[in-house]
Amino acid sequence: MLIIRFDFFYFIACLLLSLSNKQQPTTQIALDMLKRLTNANEEIVEILLGYNYVIEALHFSVEHLPITRKFARKLLEAAIKSDELLSSTSSNQKILFYTVYTFFEEYFQRTTTISALAQTTNSNEQKDELEMFKTLFNLHFRNQEPDVASIQ
Repeated sequence: MLIIRFDFFYFIACLLLSLSNKQQPTTQIALDMLKRLTNANEEIVEILLGYNYVIEALHFSVEHLPITRKFARKLLEAAIKSDELLSSTSSNQKILFYTVYTFFEEYFQRTTTISALAQTTNSNEQKDELEMFKTLFNLHFRNQEPDVASIQ
């Protein structure tokens, strides 16, 4: 019986990703290999974000990763970056950011409501997270340069 280690599959997946510029199907094969490794979910999200597949990264993460403030900030930053790339070629500016923002706004409102019903002690922290997203949304849509890292 042949035992193949995690490192081997991970190495092969990284090798396939490096070939993705020459052969597009290798990206999907690498992602499939990483998906079979149950502890490579964060790497999959990073790869998807690297290709500006923000919505796909969001969909994947909802099923496979915990939604945290740090993760939400990362996706919002990626959405801003992708919107900047798309705005030079399309009239639909900031749609991706708006989509990601509204997902997190609804998510944090829902979790705040659930925690209020359960009377948990994290209710204030979740309200703070919701306020952070509202501030970021207002900054982004007033055509100011948002600094995601500075939002407390």
